[in-house]
Amino acid sequence: MSSTSRQMELAGRPLRDLEVPGIAAANLFKAAWALVVVCEAGTRDAVFAEVLANRYSPPIDVDQERVRGPCGNTNPVRAKLDAGMAPVEVAARLQEQTLAAATFGYLGYRTIQKDCTDWPLNSLFGSVVNFQSSRVVGNAEFNPEDAIKARMMPPAANPPSRSSALWTIARLTEDELVVTLNFSSAAFDEERVHGFAVQARDLLERRPTDIAS
Repeated sequence: MSSTSRQMELAGRPLRDLEVPGIAAANLFKAAWALVVVCEAGTRDAVFAEVLANRYSPPIDVDQERVRGPCGNTNPVRAKLDAGMAPVEVAARLQEQTLAAATFGYLGYRTIQKDCTDWPLNSLFGSVVNFQSSRVVGNAEFNPEDAIKARMMPPAANPPSRSSALWTIARLTEDELVVTLNFSSAAFDEERVHGFAVQARDLLERRPTDIAS
């Protein structure tokens, strides 16, 4: 499957612009992506994937021999939206889902697929979101398939992977949000992916007071 990578940067996005009291920035971004996905799919109930990595790394003073270490999975996110939901309401719902699912973050996608759904075993995600914190990945650079260089860490598989046709990687630094879209040109053309990027950008560039209204 041939692939192309495209990078879109949302430069100069101060952290305060991505802050809504009680909601993590990762869930604000997931909400924006959920709205893009449901619009594209023409439904209010859609599923995409989220990369879970380094969420459960034990601190240095924990016995590493007895405590299970870092988690790295690609697990489903369900965006089941009510009519007329504001982005901040979507973010709040996804945050509730994230907190409820945290205990089960160690489960792999295939286990969830087999034991918790009626999805065909050969089904794949249409898109994957990988939200990265600079406090975790630092200033590491990763060059996906030698196509672009961006400030990011490698996701669970080199994008686009066999598990998805579109990887959306969001990296929140001290003063900006860097979004990288890595996609299969066999599934999407560049114009269409650029449209997804514009939709997500427009949602995120609203101030919290606009989002909540």
